[in-house]
Amino acid sequence: MQTQRSMLLLTVLIVSLAAACAGIQTAEQPPDRSPLREKGYRVELGIVKAADELETPPSIPSRLRFELEKQLMIAGLRPSEGQGGKRLRLDVETRATYQGFAARSGIAANYAYSALFSRVILVDPTDESVLAETVVKTFNGFGSWTADMTEIDHAAEIVRYVASIDPL
Repeated sequence: MQTQRSMLLLTVLIVSLAAACAGIQTAEQPPDRSPLREKGYRVELGIVKAADELETPPSIPSRLRFELEKQLMIAGLRPSEGQGGKRLRLDVETRATYQGFAARSGIAANYAYSALFSRVILVDPTDESVLAETVVKTFNGFGSWTADMTEIDHAAEIVRYVASIDPL
């Protein structure tokens, strides 16, 4: 009887774990077709900064920069060492928003934001003309527990937008 109960509990645990893992998705990759990449453009990461110094901790732009570099490399848009050709610059101003008036003390509280908003600007560095500009929003449902995944998704969404631009 005890063995059957243990086996049933183990089976339920395994099925529950499998169901939970099935719902986990990796961040979407940029589309295979990228007008920028097809026309030989590469994107250098320029300024990644907090839009407001009071609300957004300085670590969020740093973490976002790291994720953007990774996503640009995955998309094939990051320039290689010594690679010439056409280059564009990506500047990002990011802002974290927090729910209510919760006291934010400690490191974990800095990542308990409810959303990231980023102003994304794609610039032609030869004449400093703005080719494209938008605001990307990513919501964080579980605060500091899911902040890493929110930043990865946010960077992937920014790179998907950049990859879709046709510089003409």
